[in-house]
Amino acid sequence: MGISLIGAGATHQRMKTKAPYDAKMLELLLTYRQTPSTKIWDQLVRLNSGLVRKVVCRLCQDYSNAWQALEEAGFQGLTTALEAFDPKQKTEFSVFAIPYIQAAVVAGLSQHSLDPKRRASLGKWGIQRSASLT
Repeated sequence: MGISLIGAGATHQRMKTKAPYDAKMLELLLTYRQTPSTKIWDQLVRLNSGLVRKVVCRLCQDYSNAWQALEEAGFQGLTTALEAFDPKQKTEFSVFAIPYIQAAVVAGLSQHSLDPKRRASLGKWGIQRSASLT
């Protein structure tokens, strides 16, 4: 994940900090595809844990009591994305993974007995996305 800066050099700075992540991510994914191991899997999950937390935080600010369960749901979405990702498509992994993580978190929210108004406030995208990815 790049550093978010405001100003003319922001895009350039984000590109500089994001490139090592992308290269490391691609290298780990290709290595894992060739020779799956728990060590490489753990590195992939650790490398993307910030992405999961960011999605959970953005969607679930009102549910601090369910944070751990929702974060776990986000990691399940990350697992699904890691298994489904094809590095040959030249798509950034984070762009590919966010819908999977969001869908898993929304599904987790519905299991935590949300009231209908809050569920509706998540928007149709979450419920539709959750149904299409599970």
